[in-house]
Amino acid sequence: MPGPVRRLLRVRPSLRICDLDTKYPSLIAYGVFQMDSALKAWEILFLIEGAFTVGFAVLFAIMLPWSPTSARFLTIREMEAARLRVLKDGSTQVDTKFAAKRFFKPLSDWKF
Repeated sequence: MPGPVRRLLRVRPSLRICDLDTKYPSLIAYGVFQMDSALKAWEILFLIEGAFTVGFAVLFAIMLPWSPTSARFLTIREMEAARLRVLKDGSTQVDTKFAAKRFFKPLSDWKF
């Protein structure tokens, strides 16, 4: 399968999600702004959409593998192909442990 076709197949699901990303929040916002509540409508909308964001973040953090080699649903050949793709896309290492110090280091840059 040629590279552009393979890339399109990887990107297509995110394009579908972008479509959902505009429709459902608009419907939720319409419903929230029709409600009578002690809270302002924008506050309720903020809480609802924030809950969705946090919920999906936790769900995906639990479900997604940390590296290609820890993905139980891949075959050995697919794991190796994924590892090589990660290296080709610009990463210098694969299967490194998460280090909070290294993760937050850019925040200490005064130019931020």
